[in-house]
Amino acid sequence: MRLPTVAAAILFAALAGCGGSDEKSNPTAADIKAGDCIADEISDEGDKAPDLSSVVACSEPHVYEVLDVVDLPKDALTGPSREERIANRKDLATADLEETSEDELSEQAVALGEFLGEGACDSGLLDIAGYADIEVDGVSARKAGLNPLFSTIQVERSNVMPEAQWLAGKRQVICSARFVEPNDDFEDQFSSDRVLKPVSSKNAQPVLANAGTASFPAAWRQCTAFKKGQDVSSPVGCDKQHYTETLFAFNAQDIIKRAVLDRINYDEPSNKDRTELDRVCATALPSVTAEGFDEGKVKVLGFTGVPWEDDAKFVTCELAGVPPKTTDLGPGSLIWTDASQAKLIDIG
Repeated sequence: MRLPTVAAAILFAALAGCGGSDEKSNPTAADIKAGDCIADEISDEGDKAPDLSSVVACSEPHVYEVLDVVDLPKDALTGPSREERIANRKDLATADLEETSEDELSEQAVALGEFLGEGACDSGLLDIAGYADIEVDGVSARKAGLNPLFSTIQVERSNVMPEAQWLAGKRQVICSARFVEPNDDFEDQFSSDRVLKPVSSKNAQPVLANAGTASFPAAWRQCTAFKKGQDVSSPVGCDKQHYTETLFAFNAQDIIKRAVLDRINYDEPSNKDRTELDRVCATALPSVTAEGFDEGKVKVLGFTGVPWEDDAKFVTCELAGVPPKTTDLGPGSLIWTDASQAKLIDIG
């Protein structure tokens, strides 16, 4: 089930319904809360979903981490009969809201999508990953619709409660992150078919709780690299030689002046517009790097990419070696460091 949050629309997040009639999913299962780690995955109506009965210590291998648990309004998706409540839940667990017109969806499915569109899952990610205090040109991370981008983590997955708990009246939505093997295909970044990659934290906190520190594994941060003989870049983990290192994406709608946004061709911005995007991204650099960051070795770049919509004009902020196009960054991440150990590789 994909739900139309702003982040999902831009990052192509595959938002899946969760639960099903798995015998371990019952009303007596432990309450799920933000920060919980989930060891197993199940299938619900053909969708991949976390098995909410498999909570483990975050130091043990796990494939999901819970970002937030959102309580639905009391009158949401109730239905006067058990059959209707099951049908409502099934509708939510199978409806692809990105590819289905509102006329074909139940009013309740649309209502839930609008409710989650308030940014509930977005806020949970920012809090868990330690990105909530970042500002972009003076605008808070939440207002900017800021989203960290990782190579092995599918974020913003929203899952409805298991069927038995749903029928027992527990109307909640689980926001979680799913850990997968990295790949080099942008179009496949959020496919539910990607292979799971179990992870373990070095302490009691979720792995994502370290995302706002230099200790977060470079392999899990998203970078881009050009393959030999190709002009199109592909995603790689930052533990590889790379052209750019991704800081985050943000919605420029409430940050860049309307007149500037209206003139930008997102498919091919002019040099003047690229300079403005670079400037805006650079304002956030002190929020994602250590004191004394060496800006002599890297440049902050602002990229457009995904087609812009009326309320969602996303820009991706990245670091590149100086000068760009002729210099790669060596293996390792510069985010949350002072860049003193940055390796520059001449590829001219």
